[in-house]
Amino acid sequence: MEKRSILFLRHQRMVRAFIRSLVPSLADAEDLLQEVGVQVLNQGEEAVDPQVFPAWCRGVARNVVLHHWRSRYRSRETPREEYIDLVERIYAQTDNEVESWNERHVALMECVQKLDPADRDLLALRYAEDLTSDAIAERQSRSAAAVRKTLERLREGLRRCIERRLEIAHGGSR
Repeated sequence: MEKRSILFLRHQRMVRAFIRSLVPSLADAEDLLQEVGVQVLNQGEEAVDPQVFPAWCRGVARNVVLHHWRSRYRSRETPREEYIDLVERIYAQTDNEVESWNERHVALMECVQKLDPADRDLLALRYAEDLTSDAIAERQSRSAAAVRKTLERLREGLRRCIERRLEIAHGGSR
């Protein structure tokens, strides 16, 4: 369970994109995002389930957008409910993917911190500096084959570490 303010900050970009997909004006979308934030935070600071928060937040945003459309464009046609439902379903499908990616990213960072400094340096050369195995081998006076084998071993170890951390985080349900 996490506080609403923290969850809103974490999901603010998603809410902005959701609103933006329903409102053509960037200025209106930003105003509506602020209104959604106020409504979300006015609900109190008690802890809420992070799994249902994105959908709940989109529901608040949906109501704010509908009110905006109805009050602003009374004489013109507003977006059909079916369109809004479709956009909401698309965003709902990505909730689990985003949360899963965030969990995997945190697990990766934790696993990398457990590595020896030399192994972290090797990963940094390969992925942060984008050096090839040949370039790393030359820099470290090693064979390219040895560098590739070490990187392969590190990737496999990180994969296993991430899987263990995710299994622990989900109570062994994975």
